[in-house]
Order: sequence, then C-alpha cells, then structure tokens
Amino acid sequence: MKRAFVLFSCVMALMFGTAEASEKKVTVEGFGAVVNGNVELAKKEATEDALRRALEMVMGAVVSAETVVENYQLVSDKIISKVNGYIKAYKVLESKEAQGVVTAKVEVTVKESDLKNDLELLQTTLERMNYPKVVVMMAEQNVGATVFSFWWGGATAQTMQSDIGAAEQALTAALLEKNFRIVDRNTLATGAKVKPAFQVVDISNQDVLQLTKGIDADIVIVGKAMARSLGSIAGSTMTSNQANVTMRAINLKDGKVLGSSAGQAAQAHIDPVTGGTMAIDKAAKNASQKLVTDMVKSWTQTLNNGEEFTLVVGKLPDSVAMFKAEQAVRANKLVTGVVVQSFAGGTATFRVMFRGDANGLAQSLGDKFKATGIDGKKVVVEPK
Repeated sequence: MKRAFVLFSCVMALMFGTAEASEKKVTVEGFGAVVNGNVELAKKEATEDALRRALEMVMGAVVSAETVVENYQLVSDKIISKVNGYIKAYKVLESKEAQGVVTAKVEVTVKESDLKNDLELLQTTLERMNYPKVVVMMAEQNVGATVFSFWWGGATAQTMQSDIGAAEQALTAALLEKNFRIVDRNTLATGAKVKPAFQVVDISNQDVLQLTKGIDADIVIVGKAMARSLGSIAGSTMTSNQANVTMRAINLKDGKVLGSSAGQAAQAHIDPVTGGTMAIDKAAKNASQKLVTDMVKSWTQTLNNGEEFTLVVGKLPDSVAMFKAEQAVRANKLVTGVVVQSFAGGTATFRVMFRGDANGLAQSLGDKFKATGIDGKKVVVEPK
C-alpha cells in the first residue's frame, strides 16, 4: 500500500514540544478480503490494514512541505518492518463483512515520538550526505529498436546526445524529488572522449570509475532498460508490452556498490512503442524507489559506524610507542574501531573505522600527530 507524503525537518520540533505529545490515539478502518470463505483470516488482515493506516495517518501529521521521500514505502525498510513497534495498543471496536470484504474499525495508540525519531534519522542522513551529486548512465532499448541507446555509446549504439530515455527520466525525477543533485549529462556525453573499451552497455564498475574520473560527482547510477512487445491482445487492437529495468549505485570515492535494484512492468497500448515507453517508465520508477532505500540504508550504516581507512603512523621507536599511538587513535570520539595490521621498522599500520573522510581523520588527530600524506582512504602521520 502506497501513500504519497512529504517530509518536514524543522516543523517536527514544533509538533512534539512536550512529553505528553509522545503518543497519539486515532480511530481508523481497515479492510481484508474473504478468500475461500476464511472470514477469520480476513478479519486479521483488516486489523493489520487498520494498524498500517493509523501509522500512515500519524506519519502525515509529522511531516512537512519539503519533499524528501515521496512514498510511504521509501521511508525505510526499518519503518515498514517496525509497524507493530510503533503501536502501543489497539482495540477492535467493530468488525463486519459485506460482499466478500471485512471492514474493521480499530482504535489505535501510536508511539508518535518513536516514529518521529526514525523520520528525523532519514532526513538527517540525507542532509549529512549533502544531497549527493549523481551521474546517471542508463542504456535503453525500446520496442522496435535493434540496439541500445546510451550517451557513452560508440558506433555500435544509437548515441543519445540530447534525447533522454524514459528510464533516465523516471530515475532523474525520483532523485530530484528527494533533493539529490543531478550532474548534467550533456557535459559528459562527448563521444570523442570516451574510450572504445567503455562504449558498452554492460560496463563494469571499474570502467565506470575510469570513465567518470575527474567529474564533480559523488555517485554514478548505471543500468539498462529494455522493452519488448508480447503481441496483440486477443479480441482487441491493443498490444501487450513488457519492460525490465536494472540499476546499481556506485560510490565514486571508493567504488563501493551502495545498492542495486530491478523493476518489471507491463503496459497495454494500441501503439507498441508508446506502450514500451510507458512500461519502461513504470519499471524504472519501481526500481528507483528500491535503489534510494538501499542507498539511504548504506549511508546510515556509514554515518553510524564510519568508513574504513588505513592509518600509517611512522617514527615510532618501539612497541610501547606503537601502543600509545593506538590508544591516542582510539581516544578520538569519531573513531569507532581500530585494528593493528602490522608494526615493523618503526612504522605501524592500523585499520580505522572513522565517521568522516580522510581529511577529517587527519585533522581530528592533529593534536597528537602531523599528517605527511593522504592518498584516497590512506592517511600517513607521525607523532608531533
């Protein structure tokens, strides 16, 4: 069940200024279909539906006018899986069956403050990631086309210099609605600068990193969309068209895959090309929703636990000095974990989990160590 909604950040505090406002009681109706005469199961489904509707109702009172998450299911897997975790108590006031549908009227007490905390976590996650810049690389083949179209393509592809495919449009719209920043692909779609090895539909993650090297972006989303016609629908002039879309998000900083998704959709239309375009659009929207959810989950984990860096500490005279260096690193409030990899020749190498980037790690250690080099996720320091 999907409920469109928008997410507030600053108004939340005004709505929850007192401890008394941490719970909210609402009365809602839920519905369950009677299958194979099983009325009891339908009553249970109607009650569960009412609990979800109550959560959505309270969620709507918590949110604001800035669109960050468009769909209820995109809040996070955590919120969906914790529906009962937000429900303090409920009571079925009335249950009745009519025309194969059970309607349950339920009084529900929602733990408003817990829900608010999770919504704020999502907003904070996106803000702390500075609404990343995204490069979109979507290859597309619609009904009737013999090759894929993609802006980084060569002689074997229809190169899209200005036209944007349905999948790219749907993905871009979904990202913009959530305040991501999109890199203008017209500044990238210069075929002469794309090496032949990169001019393929199924481009590897490593080649994606090479192709986008030097571009002012944080993430590349790469994928492909293909639509095909299944032929005419019996007894009509309509054609049945089906689309499959796959996409994955790659962090340009370290090559890590932040998430991947797939979407499928069908569309009947009198014109197979139009039907294929509409099917691609629907499939891409479905895939985009899951991909954004995966990215937010990955970022939340990174922000909570940090990223792994290699810290090399030189000019340590003995193992005692190495131990003291380790303790100094552990004392850093932004460090969540330290593992000693090696110590030889006066140089210690540590694996460090740090909530920030490489420059931040070097700066946060600045009171005890002097940075002598930073290369990607490797930081080299020595005692002051």
